[in-house]
Amino acid sequence: LKAMIAFPNIYFSKEDIPALVLLIKNLKYSDKGYFDIKVNAIRELGYITGKGAEGPVAKSLKDIYENAADTAIFQNAVIRALAKNKTKESYDLLKELIIADPPLFENSYDYSSFFADIDDSLLLAKKLFPAMLHLLSIDDYKDEVMSLLVALVDSNLLAAKDYKDFYTSIYF
Repeated sequence: LKAMIAFPNIYFSKEDIPALVLLIKNLKYSDKGYFDIKVNAIRELGYITGKGAEGPVAKSLKDIYENAADTAIFQNAVIRALAKNKTKESYDLLKELIIADPPLFENSYDYSSFFADIDDSLLLAKKLFPAMLHLLSIDDYKDEVMSLLVALVDSNLLAAKDYKDFYTSIYF
């Protein structure tokens, strides 16, 4: 319990990736605090940046996502960690995962805070478009995707030609 409380106060580096991944893999459902510890460890992976960490972090998060099967709490933690990681590799993977299998969060606050993580870096958010516009057909995503689109257009990071194939979806 004390280790879990200390998690947010520990600075993890590239060298810690294998240990965090091992912790995540070796946790057992019967372990006390299983869900919280696993989610926190996944979250911490998303904060590891720096030279040489980009590939290993993205690969580790992808493996965790795929091994989580249909456990939404862990898949959502991976999606959030990718958004927080703020690297080209993490956003390439985020785009792949979110379009193939959009996460379902528990409430509107979770959607808003996920998109707030993305809004932090519009240059990286641009990498998610126009594919992200496929999510306009999902009610929970509609407002957030439109808001991000507006921010990208206002910042001159997207032009009309970048989303012309989605005019009908945007209109509706």
